Order: sequence, then C-alpha cells, then structure tokens
Amino acid sequence: MRFLFFLTVIFSSIQLHSQSGAGYLEEVDPEGVGQTYIISPVETIGASGPDCVWDFSELTETGRTTSHLFRLTDRDMATHFPKSNMLIQEGDLTVFLKVTPSMVYEYGYTSGMMTVAYDEPIVRFPLPFEYGSTIEGRYSGKRYASQVRTIQGHYHTEVDGRGTLILPDDTVIEDAIRLRFTKTLDNNLTDEVTYRWYSADHAPIMRYPLLTVFTRNTRGVEEVLRAAYYKHASEFSIQEEPYRESEGTIPANYTSVNAEAYELKVSPNPFTDVAVIEYFLPETSKVRIQVFDNSGRLLETLVEGEEPEGRHTAELHSRGDFIYYVRFTVEDRILASRKVFSVSAE
Repeated sequence: MRFLFFLTVIFSSIQLHSQSGAGYLEEVDPEGVGQTYIISPVETIGASGPDCVWDFSELTETGRTTSHLFRLTDRDMATHFPKSNMLIQEGDLTVFLKVTPSMVYEYGYTSGMMTVAYDEPIVRFPLPFEYGSTIEGRYSGKRYASQVRTIQGHYHTEVDGRGTLILPDDTVIEDAIRLRFTKTLDNNLTDEVTYRWYSADHAPIMRYPLLTVFTRNTRGVEEVLRAAYYKHASEFSIQEEPYRESEGTIPANYTSVNAEAYELKVSPNPFTDVAVIEYFLPETSKVRIQVFDNSGRLLETLVEGEEPEGRHTAELHSRGDFIYYVRFTVEDRILASRKVFSVSAE
C-alpha cells in the first residue's frame, strides 16, 4: 500500500500557463529541490458545497515526503510510456505524465520491480478547473511484475467544494477549492478516493495541493486513511510587510513576516463557546488585541496596554454563529489578523 499512498501525494508541483500555446510548462524542479509534504493522521474529509469551512488545524506530523517534477528527456526511461513528456519522482517511485495546456494525463508509473502502463490514460484534471468542474472516463493498461496482467477501470474527478481551508500553524486559505478523485478497478469492491485542496485565486494556475486526504471506499463505506499537507502552505496567506494602524483596512487574513517570533495561535478554530488566543512576547511591549465583525465593526478589545516578556493568553467568547476577525497589534504594528469561526454545538 505504500506506493499507492505516495502515488496520490505527488501530483503536486505542476505549474501551468492559463493560456493556450506550446509553452505549457513554466518551471520544473532544479536538482535537489522538491516539494515537502507533512504526513499526518486524520479523521474526517469535511463537507462538500459552495461555502465550506475545512478545519485541519490539529493535524500532527508523523512523517514527511518530498516529490520532484522533471521534464522527460531520457527516452530510455519511457519504454512503456512513449506519449509522456514529464515525470515525477519520489524515492523509487516514478510517475509518467503528459502535460498539455488543457489536460494532465497519467500514463503509468514504476515502483521497484513493478511497472503499470496505461494505453488509455487517466485524466487527472482539466486545466483550468473550478468549483463544479467534473470529468470522468475509462482507463486500461497492463501491470508488469512477476507476470503480466491486464487492468482496466473507471475514474471520476469533481471539484466538489469551495470555501476556507484551515491548516496547522494558523494557516488560513480563504478561497480554496477541493478536488475529489475516484479510481475504480473492474471486479474490485474497493475504490481509491483522494481529496485535494488548492488555492483558487492564483494566476497563472498553480497546481500545488495544499492538503491531500486519502480514503478508500468499500461497498459504499468510506474509510479515512491519512493526510499530507504542503509544508509551506502558509505562503498562500502571508503578506510581505507589517501594516501600521494608520494604514486603514487590513486584509481579513494577514500575517506579517515579523509575526513568527510572537507565536500567535487561536484555537480551536472553528469554536463553539470559547476560543483561546495564545501569544509570546520576546520583550515587554504595548499590545492590543481587537475583535471585529464581518463588516469591520469593532466588537470588543480583549487586551490593551503594556505586557511583560513571556507567554500570555486571552479569551474570545462566542456570540452565536458568527465570523470574527481577531487583530493582533504590537507597538502599533499590526502583526496578524485572523479569521475565526464560531459555530453552534451539535
């Protein structure tokens, strides 16, 4: 099962032009550089629909994996994959792709002594894709191991959700989409189902899955297996410079490059009754923590004044189902603005 798990992780570092044309690939990995994913246990896949909040802030690291994307220049490596033009490598696993301005096809993979080659490839996703996009079809090919075996089945890809994705380290991506990929094998009762989350608002289109959750579905019963999230997912919500309070409207989810030293954390998020705001002051500082509503109206000031060096906490109490914005200011510099969700207890 190990190679199947990583096979679903590594469809990651493809960065494509949003326009048509021959120059479909902007960037591949330099030697020794790749994308690192943090592996974690997980219990849920979250909801589907147009206004989701996917809270994966409590994921914990149990391992890491790194994948690399390369142009396919050595044709000796592609004996079984003559139509492929790209490959992804992760350890002893190599996946062969054909990348065009409008599609990403999988033509098969090698892992150790085993090779799987598709004569009818799997369409991983059309480009671009957005909430509501769907594609499906049949695939077929051969599996070469101790013996040659014919394989065939069905695949289905659907962007089934759009909303806010919350990852560890207070990483909040407000405009995210979720892609659900299902692969079935004829005469097999268990389907592979993989969920991937992407940032929806980047152009040219970035195919970095910020989070991947792996499941399997047997006779209609879905079992959640594990997750892998992009180590640098926070880059999708980090701004370049800290704001001053005099600069007017602050982005709803803002993190200054100087904020790391303050170890700001709001948990749980979403919350029902009380959310705890934790932070560290490297030195005695003037601190202000304010809570705003969705329209920018100030609701309350939780902390205001000089505080000593060390760790501190403040509490945000729920006012019912609501979206709050918690602003953290030190010495008149706004270091972070967090979107915090309050939900009713089930």
